[in-house]
Amino acid sequence: MSDVNSIVGYIRYKGKSVEDGLIDAKSAGEALISFNDTLSHTISIQYPFLSDLEISTPVLIQKGSWEALIPNSIEAWLGTATGLACTTYLTTAVKKLAENGFKDKKLGDVFRDGLEAVLWLVRMAKHLGTSAQRKLENLSWRNNNDQVGIRNNNGEILWVPVWVIKIYEHTSESLLIGMIKAIGDERTMYIGVRIEDRIEEVAVKENEKRFFITEKVEEDILFPELTHGQRVTLEGYVTRGTETSNSIGFRYRDHILTCYPSSGNIKRFKKNLFLVCNLFGVISRTDKFGGASDPRPKIIFDDLVVIEKTSDELPFENEK
Repeated sequence: MSDVNSIVGYIRYKGKSVEDGLIDAKSAGEALISFNDTLSHTISIQYPFLSDLEISTPVLIQKGSWEALIPNSIEAWLGTATGLACTTYLTTAVKKLAENGFKDKKLGDVFRDGLEAVLWLVRMAKHLGTSAQRKLENLSWRNNNDQVGIRNNNGEILWVPVWVIKIYEHTSESLLIGMIKAIGDERTMYIGVRIEDRIEEVAVKENEKRFFITEKVEEDILFPELTHGQRVTLEGYVTRGTETSNSIGFRYRDHILTCYPSSGNIKRFKKNLFLVCNLFGVISRTDKFGGASDPRPKIIFDDLVVIEKTSDELPFENEK
């Protein structure tokens, strides 16, 4: 692995099946897309003013196991190794950080915060025996309420930074699936993040995949009752808004669906971000071949109406 100070963190697969640094393209592609989407999601919750930017995670693929490293000098990497789209993203992101009181925050710090959240989500899933979002009960507190103690079915307590709980409550297990599927009996996944001058790491082995993949997630067709062209009203939670693709993420029954306004720009729905809403629209299962057999539905929506302005949040005293 690269020098600790040169990276923000990584996703890595290690084992006999990847000793030469090789992994099949399907597993690698799904893992990287899932990694990017999950990191984008956790960043958008911690820095909601960046949620309308299409985050494309910079990674360096490295041999010796199979790992994707996020470089620490993201600004320099984007400025020299990529094109206009990433340069525009970098400029906009830095400007928005300054405008929202984070002028001393580097983009590498933002990615590190997002990756640390991913690490904690994986730790919590292993501790609880499931990644499915559930109401946390019988909590303990310490360090001036900066840490929450979560008890599992065996009575064991995992101490978690309080800021992680908000992200946990707003994250669907489906985001992690692509990363988890690449794990095998000779392939273990590691998520690592640099904290000061050390690496914090969590591993997921083959026998722990069941904590992340349920029968519900493995269904070939997601929500088969939602048919192409059907008009629906769905209750869910708005997880993101991405101006570049003019879409929102809508968490419905533990899955995040991509939804597009039937007309206009999603900016007018900015007030709906991170709130429970009713979404009114039409189901689209249009696939890449022009047919109507996409296993994952999209929604072309006409309106998005807030139905809950407050949630049962924990009594945070010091959010990150």
